[in-house]
Order: sequence, then structure tokens, then C-alpha cells
Amino acid sequence: MSISSNPRQAAALLAALCLLMPSLGPAQAPQQPPPPAAIVVDVDEVVVDLIVRDRRGRLVKDLKPEEIEIFEDGAPQQIRSLRLIEGPQAVLENQQRVTLDPLRQLRLVSLVFERLGPEAMRLSRDAANHLVARENDPNVYFAVFRVDPALRVLQGFTRDKNLLKKAVERATSGVATNLRQERDEQQAAARQAQAADAARAEQPPAPGQAPDGANFAEQAMARALRNMEVFLEQTTREQQGSLSLTSLLALVKGQQGLAGRKTAIYFTEWLVVDEAQDQMYQTLLGEANRTNFSFYTVDAKGLTTWSQSAPSIDTLQSVNQLPSGLENTATRTAETSAGMKRTDRQVAATRNNPQAWLQNLASSTGGFLIADTNDFRRPMERIVEDIYAYYEATYKPQNREFDGKYRQLSVRVKREGLVAQSRIGYFALPPEFRDVLFPWEVPILKALALQKLPRDVDYRSAAFRFGQQGALMKGVAAVEVPLKNLEVKKDEQRKTFSLHFSVLGLIRDSQGQIVRKFQRDFPLVRELDKLENYRAGNFSFAEPFELAPGRYTLESAVMDWTSGRMGAKRAAVVAAPAQGASLSSLALIRRVEPADGPDDGSNPFRFDKGRVVPDLDARIPAGPNAQVAIYCVIQAAPGGAKPALIMEFSRDGQVLGKGEAPLPDPGKDGRIPYIAQIPASGWPAGQYEVRALLMDAGRQAAEERLSFVIE
Repeated sequence: MSISSNPRQAAALLAALCLLMPSLGPAQAPQQPPPPAAIVVDVDEVVVDLIVRDRRGRLVKDLKPEEIEIFEDGAPQQIRSLRLIEGPQAVLENQQRVTLDPLRQLRLVSLVFERLGPEAMRLSRDAANHLVARENDPNVYFAVFRVDPALRVLQGFTRDKNLLKKAVERATSGVATNLRQERDEQQAAARQAQAADAARAEQPPAPGQAPDGANFAEQAMARALRNMEVFLEQTTREQQGSLSLTSLLALVKGQQGLAGRKTAIYFTEWLVVDEAQDQMYQTLLGEANRTNFSFYTVDAKGLTTWSQSAPSIDTLQSVNQLPSGLENTATRTAETSAGMKRTDRQVAATRNNPQAWLQNLASSTGGFLIADTNDFRRPMERIVEDIYAYYEATYKPQNREFDGKYRQLSVRVKREGLVAQSRIGYFALPPEFRDVLFPWEVPILKALALQKLPRDVDYRSAAFRFGQQGALMKGVAAVEVPLKNLEVKKDEQRKTFSLHFSVLGLIRDSQGQIVRKFQRDFPLVRELDKLENYRAGNFSFAEPFELAPGRYTLESAVMDWTSGRMGAKRAAVVAAPAQGASLSSLALIRRVEPADGPDDGSNPFRFDKGRVVPDLDARIPAGPNAQVAIYCVIQAAPGGAKPALIMEFSRDGQVLGKGEAPLPDPGKDGRIPYIAQIPASGWPAGQYEVRALLMDAGRQAAEERLSFVIE
């Protein structure tokens, strides 16, 4: 099981997102800051944006704190403050109106277009242009994005309606773009913007002068962009979920440090989340809710002569929840009996209905779905109202245990005939873990911080060294999980079984600072009759890394979510500089898998004919077909002759024999990937060791050892 990377998409995606600097215009003369209108909140205080309407859909702007109730996991919470945000002003509880700083209380609206056919493009273009034309609030900035196949920015945040109209035209034209040319242009623009940001950030205000609002906003956005770059680099490299979800999550993560309401209008004809993407989808909802980021989804197909949900409409009406606890507010019905069971047909109907997912994404984050209409203008008017006026309530949770788990929120308005539109939950992250990539990391990171690590899940881990590239040592962190050590959940009705586990690793330097982090979440559902085959197998995971010379610690952990058990390990890693020819660690081979696409050099286990999956168990069954397969990489000295590799085998301390390996010629970069295959039929059971000596110009340049057992 592996996840491939796509560096070309990653580079284009990172460069595109670097253009998200708002077009704030020339700096104005410094003014005295307006009266403070922001609510001062504790680090563990929850802020809830809500929009209240009456039965006719009209906004309600005279709500009092005693007229609303907020529930967290069913428990009522004490509301600490409530204010109405209306355009450029905030209306406090005492009805005092204060002016918001338009450069510190930004309202960012992201117009996102994905997977649109010709008619959907026309409808979406008309709707987006109407929305932009109607919005005149000086606090509101728009940006235009297209997901094709990953997120690309067509226009950074601005109030310039002409620029926005041109960008919307590009997003809905269907014209293919030159990705390489566009990427190069975006990277150049990004470097210029970042240089300008850095220069502005280093200029303090003059004595007696108030901080410049534009400077503040630009610095805040620059920080958001840096966070977004880190997130995108990790998720794109690791392919954590679909590019659609990764792109939407990037919008949220990039804007989470900014005050004010954040909104995305998502125009698409298709959104389906399979079981392997559940964690990414739940993370998207949780991060959006934690950041006060609302999605308004637009099913851009408009009216169709067939119903996309017709085959499943009856079953959808009886499904109370989407898989993995995702609330389907579009099809919520009163429970008629406890423990209602879903059939295969119901689950499949929900999974494959794009409109149900679009509805869930919107309603779960405080927005709404626009669907089954060819006239998007009226719903766009309502979005304009939502952006213009909304309530902001705060409360301090009664549950003080911030364990990273999801907490459900609900808002009830006591005044008859009123309905509140708000987010439905958030992940309760401890303050020290607010910057984690995924909420499920929290319990694992807490365990890795313990002096005595948990040992309840047995697995294997190793760090392989693969020589030097420039000033950095290349290596691979590997984890191998025997699936028999994980708890299985059987579903006899559906004839399936499921496993759910996560792998997380940290590399710390000698000062304890984290210099590399990797993580994977693996929900697995398969047919029940294949259970024994899976239990006999292993999950293999390998993460390349590069380190400066020094001493490091590799910390790894495996969490079995089905049983709630965890295992963790620590191991020392030494990155030593190499002089001349070098030899990598020796790796026992479990199997060689086909490798797609050209070798970009990022994975040392990759060679021209495939990709090596290492065997960390190091146990070989005796028998007539027994074979020892070893992988290593030799790096020839620049300008030197081809080195020689001597391999010596011993059993239980006694040398059995040695010989020179027939190495191929080095590549243009001096790299020699080598696989040694030694027949081991007739070898008696015992503890074996391979000693590899690299000889360069008649002297020993390196030595590596590998132990294994024949049983």
C-alpha cells in the first residue's frame, strides 16, 4: 500500500497560492485607530458565527443574548458575549455602534470553480459576476480560484471588479492553460510579493505614529501564506486525500490566522467522498468551523431533465448520518427507532450522491446549498446578505478537556419563527496543538511526549541512510505494521471487515526540535472473505527525508483506532558527512513494485525498474525456494573509478564465505542501485549476518552490516 507524489502539481499549487496577497492599494496616510470593536477572547474560547432569519427568509438584526441557546455535545453553554456585525460596523449588546477597521477585520470571499461543463460554466459565470457586482462593502475582498486538477489562483484578493470579472471569465472559459508558463509566472510574482512583504514588515511605525492598517493586513496574509505553503507541501507530497479536498482545505488553512468572516462559493457539478477520504473530509469540516470559514456550495448543473438523486431519493430520506458520523442535515428525519441500521444500498446511495455531499459541506459550516435552479441570482443575493450581516457569539466550553475530539454544536433561537444558520461542530484541540495538520494527531503526539512510550501495538520501524546530496544526507524512515496485530471490525450484514489505523513519525534534532514530520491515516474496508489473506500481510510505509550532518532521534507511533491501542518507538539516527565513495544502509527486500512516471530522485528506494519495499521483519522461511534479496545504493566518488563491493556472509558468528558483487556502471550522477539475490535453499536455520565492504581505489571506503534469521 503506497501513496505516490506529484512534484509538478505541488510546485504549481504552491506557486499559485503565493499570489493570495490582497490588493490593498496604496498605503493611506496614517490615522488614529478606531475604537476597539473586537471581542477579546481567551485561547480556549469558542466563537460562533450565526445568521438568523424569519420564516420569510428575512434577516433578523435585533436578537438579544437571552434569546439564543448554544449546545455543545448536548450540554447548554453560558454565552459570554453577542454582537451583530453589519457591514463596516459592529453593534454591541448595549446597541452602541462602532466602526470596524476595514484592514484588520477583513471579510474574504473565495470564488472556487471545479469540474464544470459548458452550460454549468455559463450559469456559474453569471452568478459569480452578479455576486461581485452586488457587493460594495469596503471590508470585503474577493479572489478567484480554479481546481484543475489542483488549486490555482486566477486572481488574488482584491476589490477591483474589472480584475475579478476577467478572472471569472478565465475560470469559466474552459480554455486550457500552459501549466509550465503559468507556474513560472506565478513563482516570479510570488517572489516579488514576498520580498515586498518582508521589506514592509521590517519597517516599524515612526515615533508617535499608529501602526499602518494596510501593513498589518499584508503581514497577516503573508503569515497565512507561509502556513498554507507548509500545509500544501505536506499534503500534496503525501497525497492525503483527493486534490479537491486538499484544495478546499488549503483555502481554510491559509486564512485561519485572519480575523473576520471567511467564505467560499464553491461552483461544481461533482463532489463525492469515498471511505478512504473520510478523515480528510472531517478535517476539512473541523478546520473550517474552527476558523469561522463557511462554504456555500453551488450544484452548477442547474435544472436537469433527470434527477441525479432519483435512484437514491427514497433511501436517502431514511439515512440519518453519512458514514463516519458526518451529519446529513439535508436528509435529517426524526428517529423512529434506536439503532437504525443502514443497508448496503443506503450507504452506496449516500456515498454516490454529489448533491448530498455538497449539502453536507455547506450546512456543516454555516452556509447553504444552491441547487435545482437555472437562476442563481436570487441565492447570490442571500449570500451577499450573509456576508454583510451576521452575529458573533462567544462562550467558554464547560468541558475543559481539550483532547482533539470532535464536539457537536447546535444553536436554538427561543423567539418563535426564527431559524439560526451556523456551524455544527469543531475539534477541541489543546492550545499547544492548534497548528497540527489533522486533529487525529493530538492523542498520538501526546503519547510521544511521554517518557515511557506505549507498547500496546507491535510494529517495526527503521531509518535507512542513502548517502549525501550536497550538504544533506538522504534517508528513508520506514514503518511496517503486521495487520494481524490490529483489531478487525466485522460487518456480517454487509459481508465486509474494516481496519483503521494511523502512522505518525517525528525526526528531532539534538536539541529536541522537530525537523521532519510525516503522517498517514488508513481506513480500510474490504470483503469479509479476504480477511485471512489480509491478516497474513503487512502494511509497509516509507518516507524519504534529508538531514544536515548531526545526531537525530526518530520517533514513530502506530494508533489502532478500532481498539484504541497504540504503540510507539524511539531510535537514534546519525547523519554523517561522506567523503569520496559511499555505501547506503543495507535493506532486506520484501518485494519490488512497479514505479509509475519518471524517477525524480526523491525516493532512494526507487530505481529504473521499480521501487523496493523493505522487509523490516528480517525473517526468511527455510525451504527449497528460500532466497536472500538485499538492496543498497553505492555512490561513486566524483571523477573516480567504479568502486568494488565485497559481501561476506556468516552464521552464528562463523564466516561462511565472501565474494565481489557484479556492480553495474554508475549513472550520470554516480549512483549505483544494486540488488543482490542469493539462493538460500538448504541453508540451515539460524542467525545470519551480511557484512558489506566498499572498496575505492584499493582502500576500504565504507562498511555496512545486516542481520536476518532463517527459520
